[in-house]
Amino acid sequence: MPLLRYVLLLAVLVSASSAHAASLPAGFAPGALWLSQSAPVAGTSVRLYAVTYNAGSAAIEGSVSFTVDGEPVGSSPFSLEPGESEIESVTWVPDEGSHQIAATISSVIDKKSKESATVANTAAAAVSITVSPEPPKPPVAEALDSAQTIAASSTPAVSGVIAATTGATESIRKAGENYLATLAGEIPANVTASTTNKAGSVLGAATESPEEQTASTTPASGYMQSIAKALLPIFRYPALFYPLFLFILLFILWLIGKRLRNPKRRR
Repeated sequence: MPLLRYVLLLAVLVSASSAHAASLPAGFAPGALWLSQSAPVAGTSVRLYAVTYNAGSAAIEGSVSFTVDGEPVGSSPFSLEPGESEIESVTWVPDEGSHQIAATISSVIDKKSKESATVANTAAAAVSITVSPEPPKPPVAEALDSAQTIAASSTPAVSGVIAATTGATESIRKAGENYLATLAGEIPANVTASTTNKAGSVLGAATESPEEQTASTTPASGYMQSIAKALLPIFRYPALFYPLFLFILLFILWLIGKRLRNPKRRR
């Protein structure tokens, strides 16, 4: 009778060991979900990040799906060799209010055999955030919007010119925002996913930045970083950028007109 008990106990242990071995030591690192902005504002795009790692002996690939309040907002594929970790990300434009952000891993396969694989950590710990309302437009910006609407409704030609001008200035604003965010030590919103840590970096994946950084994501130091942080809100929020842009444009036109009216300076 005691022998039978030992046999049953051994069978249970073997079964538990087999079930544990079926799940690879891979998936999400603890606390591996965060945003590119600590205080997001409604209508301003942010980037959602998650760290995946592979501490197993087999190379794997799969997909990370991001959700906000249970609704999908995007996905990012990953491919991990043994001992590697990656940062996956998607862009999200938030609405005002409280939101819960989550990420899950799906469609994991063994890269060599192409067979389905199971990882131990398939869900990142959810993050709750509160999105601030979009700041009100100053009177100058509202007047510009009204003038643009009136002019755009006049003729197709005018509408085309305005659309081209708006697209050009918006590109300038976005480029300035990303550049200043880099100098200020933030990850720009348009940085793509899948920055990889090589073997040996898995343990710090949840809290450390990737070892392989490109030059465009190197922050400035000292007073340059302080200046970048001070100027960043101007480029980040259109309600601040466009009035300042209009003022500079009018000032340049005023200087040109003053020069043209002075015949001595034209010689």
